[in-house]
Amino acid sequence: MNIQETAFPPQEKRRRWRLLLLLPAVALFLCVTFPGGYQPLQSGLDASWRYAVNFLPNCSLDYGTDISFPCGPLCFLLYPMDIGGNVEMAARFRLIMHLLFGLSILYMGWRVTGLLPALLFMAAYVCVTLFGLPYESHVMIMGALWAAMAARHRRAGRHALLFLSALAALCLFIKPTLSACLMSMLGLAVLARIMQGPTRVYTVLGLSLLWILPFVVVCSMCWRFFFGAWQPFEAWLLTTLEYVRYHAIAMSLEGPRSELIAGVLCVAAFITASMILMAMRSDVSVTAIVLFPSLFTLFKRGFERQDGHVVFFFTACAALAAVLILMSKHPRELALTCVLFLGAALVAIPVFRARNAFDYASALDLLSGKQGLANLRAATRLPETRRTLAEQSKENAAELMLPSTWLQLIRETGGMMDVLPGEIAYCPANGIPWRPSPSVQACLAHTAHLDIRMARHFASAAAPPFLLLRWESLDERSLPFDVPRTWLVLVRNYRLVAGEPGRGLLLLLRREVPLSVKHLPSQERTLTFGEWVDVPSTEGMLLAAMQFRLTPEGHAMKTMLRIPPLFIEFEYADGEIKRQRILPESTANGIIVNRPPLSQFDAAHALTGALPRSAVRFRITGPGTRYFEQPVPMTLTPEKVFIRPHRQLAKA
Repeated sequence: MNIQETAFPPQEKRRRWRLLLLLPAVALFLCVTFPGGYQPLQSGLDASWRYAVNFLPNCSLDYGTDISFPCGPLCFLLYPMDIGGNVEMAARFRLIMHLLFGLSILYMGWRVTGLLPALLFMAAYVCVTLFGLPYESHVMIMGALWAAMAARHRRAGRHALLFLSALAALCLFIKPTLSACLMSMLGLAVLARIMQGPTRVYTVLGLSLLWILPFVVVCSMCWRFFFGAWQPFEAWLLTTLEYVRYHAIAMSLEGPRSELIAGVLCVAAFITASMILMAMRSDVSVTAIVLFPSLFTLFKRGFERQDGHVVFFFTACAALAAVLILMSKHPRELALTCVLFLGAALVAIPVFRARNAFDYASALDLLSGKQGLANLRAATRLPETRRTLAEQSKENAAELMLPSTWLQLIRETGGMMDVLPGEIAYCPANGIPWRPSPSVQACLAHTAHLDIRMARHFASAAAPPFLLLRWESLDERSLPFDVPRTWLVLVRNYRLVAGEPGRGLLLLLRREVPLSVKHLPSQERTLTFGEWVDVPSTEGMLLAAMQFRLTPEGHAMKTMLRIPPLFIEFEYADGEIKRQRILPESTANGIIVNRPPLSQFDAAHALTGALPRSAVRFRITGPGTRYFEQPVPMTLTPEKVFIRPHRQLAKA
């Protein structure tokens, strides 16, 4: 007996040695990968919505009632700025989440799979962070890890279910799309646990309580704090759902086909590895199936808008493969999951090179621990962090400064301002109070309902006295064609008072009395893609309201990937042809087709009461036409805008 004990150490002794080796490795891993992401004030559309998610929870406006933003009131936890107590709350969130992340890795390596899978996982995850892993993706990967633990291990799975359920509930108020992904993995993990053993009533009830109770408790606390009533919460969720449904149409952006092929190969490799693991009767196959919702979410996020998001897909996809490595206990499982990780990395390398996603200086900072320790200091030395953010914001604000005469006029006349279509940073950079519209950024109001809600806001007494219009093209889109109803309301209710052509800025002041509008009889017609439609002569503006409907192939394409863009082309009397991207859903509100405002010059004319030059005909083209039914029903409505006579002004 003594000989056997000497030759074969007990299991507990092995675990102790494993723990001693894992403790310093996990501590080093946590230091190297500690997240940062504290945001100073910057210019740009993305930087502006990050400012919005930090500002909105600290203002008097209510989500659902006043705000229809698709990001929740806790989204600042992902992109914290120094507004209110956001930096402090985000720092605590990062510390707690990272500690739980490290404890989960430690437990899996110590009690479940072994030392080698844990070490390989940490090495793979460090490699992933070299190419950039946003904190939002990091949170999703932590959720995927807990879902894998819940499906893989009974004892650890109980705690993992609690963590995952609480995180899914919290993410409902951070980003509902992220919460939906986590809840999908949670449901699959619970189903996997139930199917592993004999199905007993008390087992099912116990597992249900493990995930339902924390979800309900966290949801109730957040709902009570941020909403307090069911109606605004329901309105916010429905608006978010509407935004998500049409995101693949309105925000779609095509990119190199080679990147899409590489992405499909990564997904196919993940599915193939899952099938091989099932053929091997491996428990890791269940883990892989549980991770499918996160894989699909990452693919959609990366390729709906095929720009820099593509890099985030490949890094997060490799991180999911690293989770499978951590779950692998036997040599064959470990070999297969390592091959999957290396395959995903090799496929992604050409994409990283093309996108310039790798920076040697940043990589050295990460591997040396310099970056992680700096992020850790930022989370623990908050006064210093806030000073640094203030200095960076002041430096960045220099390029956003408005002319002094504009600032004097704004402060003397009203003081509040909004910025369209979305460069919100002009307000805080110039010290002007910001009065946001319901959709916060006009480029996000990409349905007819959201456009109408924004139009009602600018026609109401809640509208700001000043608007700063920055004429810019986002994917060949512009304000009059993104939100046509809102544009008509702006023409009637605001007038141009100043402009700066160099930066594409137009300063608008709210009219004391809106312009009067006269609607003339409408005409019902149909149009066919690619065919020219003659523009009938009319004295004022001619609005074309088009009803686009997706084909069955279009619905499938929208669900799985994206719908390519649609364009409207205008031909003028001199033969010149100009085109503009349109959003199929919002065109139901009627776009201007006889005197289209296609440039900053045209917009300035419209806002001063003049009319842009006339187009003689138009047509609908673009790669997205194949996914819509035709002919398209169209309603042509002449609309005349004119200044009221003095007697009518007095009555008004």
